[in-house]
Amino acid sequence: METSRLNNFKKQLKQYNEKFLITNDDNLITATSTKFIEPTIEEKELDLIKFHQQMLKNNNIQLMNKFKETKRNEIKKYKETHSKKEANKPITPYRQEIINTLNNSANGFNLALTLNFNPVNLSGLFNLQMVQNKVNEWWKLYCSYTFGRDASKYKTMNYIGTVEHFDSNIHAHLSIKHPQKLITDEFIYDEEQTIKILWKTVQMSGTVFLDRIFSDGWFYYQTKCSDFQNRLIFSPN
Repeated sequence: METSRLNNFKKQLKQYNEKFLITNDDNLITATSTKFIEPTIEEKELDLIKFHQQMLKNNNIQLMNKFKETKRNEIKKYKETHSKKEANKPITPYRQEIINTLNNSANGFNLALTLNFNPVNLSGLFNLQMVQNKVNEWWKLYCSYTFGRDASKYKTMNYIGTVEHFDSNIHAHLSIKHPQKLITDEFIYDEEQTIKILWKTVQMSGTVFLDRIFSDGWFYYQTKCSDFQNRLIFSPN
């Protein structure tokens, strides 16, 4: 009798095109059902749009990686060339200490960022303090984007940067400690787009280049100027 009732109950539920879970516990029949709703045309079209957007994004990420690979090779080549020169001109203890500090995994630097100013008729008018102020203005926006209004979290993210070419192509190389632990290609792609927008609100002509710190070669590259110690900038928090 119970088996007959259970089968009849299943048939009734199927008539309503529902997904269900039926248990027979101590001769008690219980059911939890979820009504299956056919997606609307609009929902199907939206899913298709999302699919194509993701496909386009994946293609853009592949192109991004090909472009960034050129810069990675440049940094790798710089370190190799620099190592050969060190035989005649050893690296200074101060620079080595800075590199060791940046390369120390305990300090958590995981993003390499270059902020280009691309000034128009402003070459030679920037000084270190002006650059520091510009970058800090951007940094506050970036921290706000990353953490929202909770300013107490801002201290978990910081940067150390160097500034190059005050009189021509002025730009700043930053080593950033970012709370993101898993630095994927998609994260780099999304984050670079965000940083680009935020930087342009501070420096309208500005462009950016973001990558993960994939080797200590970045720290050698970042401190390549002979007077880099006079070009250091630091996050305000």
